[in-house]
Amino acid sequence: MKTAIIVLSLVFITSLAFGTFAYITFRNSEAILTAKADEFKEKGKNLSIPECIQEVLDWEKTCPAMQVLCDHYALKIWSNCFESKTRKEECSDLIKADPGVHTSRYGVAQCEPYRPSKRIVKICGQLHMASIDFCEKALSL
Repeated sequence: MKTAIIVLSLVFITSLAFGTFAYITFRNSEAILTAKADEFKEKGKNLSIPECIQEVLDWEKTCPAMQVLCDHYALKIWSNCFESKTRKEECSDLIKADPGVHTSRYGVAQCEPYRPSKRIVKICGQLHMASIDFCEKALSL
């Protein structure tokens, strides 16, 4: 009985320590990501659509926050970059320049340099597809 109480106490203390560590890490990551999203609102005013994508991917590779949160925030950070200025003309040029933008293969060639990192390639593809979606919406307004 005494051993069971000791074991349960140790499990509880260990769980509490891990939970506290995870919470602190999450809060720190959230602060880093929020600051980075705000930074990209300003940075995007001077970047083209491909440059926004490149900047987000460069940041993603070295993101100091929890990896799963970095991956989740990549699209948010990119959208802050994209929406920081009017891009109708740039969107029009982007869609006209590549007839393959409306296919499921769009972004594959652009993301090839990021292989073998499947995680970065996936994010790269998401950002390229989001570019087309945002551009189509911008052009329809």
